[in-house]
Amino acid sequence: YGILHPAARDLFVNWEAQVSGLVTGLRRLAATEPFATDVADLVAELTDASPDFRRLWDRYDIDLYVTGSQALRHPLVGEFTIDYQVLWIEGEGGLTLMTITPSPAVPSTRLSPDSTLEKCGPSARD
Repeated sequence: YGILHPAARDLFVNWEAQVSGLVTGLRRLAATEPFATDVADLVAELTDASPDFRRLWDRYDIDLYVTGSQALRHPLVGEFTIDYQVLWIEGEGGLTLMTITPSPAVPSTRLSPDSTLEKCGPSARD
């Protein structure tokens, strides 16, 4: 979504940083799973479809994101920030768990389902 979908540039306040993080994560996955054909196929598809992906992929950056924040721009809620943390689960299988929460600076009423539905209008509740 972040690389090929045209709405991603509107959703991510700092689109370049977001996509750079996605590419470095994909490069890390490709390095740890060199025989995964699905990863190789995805890289080939993104390389063909996106000059931005190609440029970032060619930098050979690999990063290990553990915690961070991300500013988003939602068409109904407006701008807000989420915090995330990635936990690696020991053992075979390479499982990870990512938690995402609204930043403490974001009033919870801005992100509540009821407030979002109100902004959509009466038909959204049906």
